[in-house]
Amino acid sequence: MTERKDKDIKANINSLLADNNQGNISAADIRNNLLDIVDSIIPIVASGSSQTPFFDGPSGIHFRDNSVGTNDTVFNYIYGNWNKNKVSAIGFGTGSDTTNKDDGSLCFYTAASGVTSSTGGRGIIKRLQIQPNGEVDVYASGIGNVGLHIQSITPKRSVVKDPLLILLQGSNNSIGAVSGEKINMGQWDTVNKTLHPTFTIHESGQVMISRQGKGVGINPIPAVSGIHYGWAELQLINTHYMNQPNNFNHSIGSRMLFKGHKDQWDQSNHPSGQAQNLFAVGTDVYANSYNKEDKNNFFIQDVYTSGSPVRLFINRWGNTGIDIVKPSGKLHVHARGASLSTVGVTNPASGVVMTFSAENADTLFDLRIREKVGSFQSVATFTAPDTDMDDLEGRARADMQFSATAFDDSNNETITLIDTAGTSKTYTIKNDYGATGGTTEFNAGGSRGAAAANLAGLVAGSNGHNGTILIYDSSGNKFSSGSYDFSDGFVRFVQTVFSSTGDDLSTISNSAGWDALTDTNLPATFEEVNRLVITDANGVSLKLHCNSDVAYNGSTATAIGTNNADSTTRVAEAVWRALDAARIAGTINISLSANPGLSLASSFTVTQGVYGVSGNTTVTGGLISDGTITVSGFAGGALGSGDVLEFSTREPRHNGILGISTVGHVGVGTLAPIDMLHISHDSTAPSGITISNLHGRSYKIFSGHNQGTVGSGQLVIQDFYGNNSPTRLAVGPSGNIAIGTNVMPVPGTSTKALVFGDNARHAKAFDGSSGNNTAGLYAKDTGGTVKLYAFDEGNNQTTLSPHVFKYFESPDPMAWSFYSRNEDVGEEINVDMFGAIQALEEITGKKFIHKRKLNGD
Repeated sequence: MTERKDKDIKANINSLLADNNQGNISAADIRNNLLDIVDSIIPIVASGSSQTPFFDGPSGIHFRDNSVGTNDTVFNYIYGNWNKNKVSAIGFGTGSDTTNKDDGSLCFYTAASGVTSSTGGRGIIKRLQIQPNGEVDVYASGIGNVGLHIQSITPKRSVVKDPLLILLQGSNNSIGAVSGEKINMGQWDTVNKTLHPTFTIHESGQVMISRQGKGVGINPIPAVSGIHYGWAELQLINTHYMNQPNNFNHSIGSRMLFKGHKDQWDQSNHPSGQAQNLFAVGTDVYANSYNKEDKNNFFIQDVYTSGSPVRLFINRWGNTGIDIVKPSGKLHVHARGASLSTVGVTNPASGVVMTFSAENADTLFDLRIREKVGSFQSVATFTAPDTDMDDLEGRARADMQFSATAFDDSNNETITLIDTAGTSKTYTIKNDYGATGGTTEFNAGGSRGAAAANLAGLVAGSNGHNGTILIYDSSGNKFSSGSYDFSDGFVRFVQTVFSSTGDDLSTISNSAGWDALTDTNLPATFEEVNRLVITDANGVSLKLHCNSDVAYNGSTATAIGTNNADSTTRVAEAVWRALDAARIAGTINISLSANPGLSLASSFTVTQGVYGVSGNTTVTGGLISDGTITVSGFAGGALGSGDVLEFSTREPRHNGILGISTVGHVGVGTLAPIDMLHISHDSTAPSGITISNLHGRSYKIFSGHNQGTVGSGQLVIQDFYGNNSPTRLAVGPSGNIAIGTNVMPVPGTSTKALVFGDNARHAKAFDGSSGNNTAGLYAKDTGGTVKLYAFDEGNNQTTLSPHVFKYFESPDPMAWSFYSRNEDVGEEINVDMFGAIQALEEITGKKFIHKRKLNGD
């Protein structure tokens, strides 16, 4: 057959089928039907606007199944022919439901070569299949070609957006591989027809970013200028809200989150897919203020631990913080104590700032900060001695009492009250019963009780202060309660608002003659009562007022509840709860012992937040002055050494401590240095320093322990260059000084001594006698006069000071004698040298003794 155009077919039909009027079917009928066929094929295929014998409604071309009854079978094709070779096809397949036969698939085929399978070629092969459920299966060629190649064309006209490649929408937007296989993403070498994976996801969850050389068709030049060609790079980019000034609202940045099961895995607590957050690596730390200090940072964050502390932090200036997000230097290490959950009590490095170690060394050297060494906070005990706080009122007040006789002596006298809101009202007394209704005038009445009641009603009423100032009688009954008695002429004005600063008090002024009408005159300012004022060590004052509208166990950060505070325990609890509420609110820097209400106690302790005695917390107020609450303290505070930087060994044993305190003291062997340099030892071994020189002598200065041996409790300078390290200088605990030997007591005396040695050997052991090769001097009080004595190795002790010969009853005041004693011999000698010379003068007639007054006489 020959392929012809439709118009040619129609012309042939018209010419070949002439008119035939015989029979039931005319040639025109056949001709018209054939022409209708030609005219119908294209509209049915193209528009779908006509109907077919098989289906109602619009339809195109329909391919029947040819009675195929099996599932998942291609039953018909549309072929593409090139030079009479099948090079492509679209196949129509059955679905899986062989009963209803209402599902199906669509397949697409191509031929890799240009010949059919009958001539030895590969023939057409399925490349893509759309399954009945919408799944799209793409089949690789199996010969090294690309399986799915998405290409875009150059944007048209003014289009500036990137061409759309793959869009995921309306699903879980997942891309995956079947179990047991991996996902490779990378660069296609267009020359060698091979894939160079740069991003691989394994079934185990391992993700690899790699760069394994380049293919012939791969351009090695990086996309970002300045990036080294050899880098395998992962970029995390977050520009959300970055168009705002200072990156406002851009609070999270970019990060990589590491998840797993840190705790013992339990299906009920951690079901599959609900791994725990462990660590995160990223940029920018969240901050409420969104200030520039919190931007452009790198961090490693422990997101498992409560509070998600940042373990490593590098800011935009290159400052590095370990366990701190505000490094104050190039390296800022913040040690978290063992009491903090972020470290844990079992952490051997709790509180350690930095540890030094070496590969072949057995010892760990630690730098740590010891907080508040030798420092104490002042503590006070608050005690409620009685139960008189029930319904006490702490609002500021002013009291007055009309005179029993003079209450109505004057007319038109006035008082002016100005409340805390600034409302001013002037009240005028009328002794002529001429008070005008609707004003602030009141009649004196027939008694001071009447005058007081009339004034109370006026102040409390709508023409008066109307609730900003309350009125009470002498028994504490409120005027508004109706159960009041002003017969004694007493009126108490109470402002509704509690004073917080002392500057928010109601004021009073009166006319010149008003005070003559009262026995108790009004003050110029309402007075604060029934309050407690506590000022912490930082100088912050907290003012707590009694409030009878609040229950004792409902005290707030500003009010001490006095309702039902009718026992010592309840009074103590009311005050404790108010202080605790202020502490929680951050109003005052203190800490408290347990609530006394829990143990039915009547006292509790308050500890100031600042260490040391400077600025001790103080407590004042009416509740203190009237004895409702007693406070002992604050006392016991000490600054001590403050925070100390410690350098020490940790393993194999903790030793070699060096401490530098915040007050500038340096301690060697101690963390509580009490001076600029403090050297100590935690055993009976001497504590000291060695001074040496490469070509000189070595000397050791040390403090000996306080035991009964030679050198006990002494400051000693030893010569390490000499034989047996001889002592060159020693100072004993009683003040004795030894040169060339250790200090030892002089037999028969406990006074101060200066001992000289031969610099060749140490003194004899402590045995009650002088040491070998030693001599010295000592001072001793004899007869009320301190005299100087010399002693030697033979235990001879000789008086050097002139003194009165004790055998003379009335000797010359300038007389002297020679005195010596020897403990070994057990004897003493006393020679009257003054008397001997006098006797010699008498024998010889010569003058040997010459005396002269020091004043020249």
